[in-house]
Amino acid sequence: MDCGGKVVTVLRSTLLAREGFAHGFGTSRTEPEDLPDDIYILRQIHGERIVVLSGVQGAQCRVRRGNLQEEPGIRRQGSGENLVLRNLPEAPFRFDEGDAMVSDIPGVSMGIRTADCLPLLIADRVSGTAAAVHCGWRSMALGLAGKAVRVLAGITGSTEKHLLASIGPSIGPCCYEVGEEVKKAFSHFRSGDGLFIERDKSLFLDLASGVKTQLIMEGVSPENVDEIVGCTSCNPNLFWSWRARKEDERMVSFITVREPYR
Repeated sequence: MDCGGKVVTVLRSTLLAREGFAHGFGTSRTEPEDLPDDIYILRQIHGERIVVLSGVQGAQCRVRRGNLQEEPGIRRQGSGENLVLRNLPEAPFRFDEGDAMVSDIPGVSMGIRTADCLPLLIADRVSGTAAAVHCGWRSMALGLAGKAVRVLAGITGSTEKHLLASIGPSIGPCCYEVGEEVKKAFSHFRSGDGLFIERDKSLFLDLASGVKTQLIMEGVSPENVDEIVGCTSCNPNLFWSWRARKEDERMVSFITVREPYR
């Protein structure tokens, strides 16, 4: 992407920038200096595990709805750990496993790595709390975007109307052909309109549509959700893609927790 002669290496959300959140959606042109110096990046597991970073001993994570963890520690749901409360690790970069990270510590930068999966950044405009979420089809089928909203709102005690969400580039429904087993994984999805597209006897998945539906169903206002459009498969000059080109590189998307409004 070229903007007035300047090559853009990181994509920004107008919505998040307007509220003072340092953030960015990485591209194949992103350099280390484009990212925060100290950034906590998850090792993705394509599930529903949410890591909460807190620098306060005994901090509580009170989730008001659903059956996620309500106290510090680990609660097992089904076959996997789905919510973990951590004190702030001493060393940044890739420090833990999970597909979403939430923090209320001002100045903490959280990142996720993608190459076709969808990066989602969520922020509370009042408290400054933020989340970085990695949404592949498995995580989305498990409702990860909605669960991240509940965890973030539970930490802040705020309401969903204060939340902002930005959906980053991923493989689009133009290219993301899937099988019937993927469609079956969404059989419980309460609103599947536009999620799957049938074309030439093939089935295609719209990740962005599914994530946006989950956000709105959790109470995030539609006007507080924006999307940076771009298919990772269609745009080899701007994005890495494992599915289209078997590239091992990953884009890093990040958001930094902001000081609360007083």
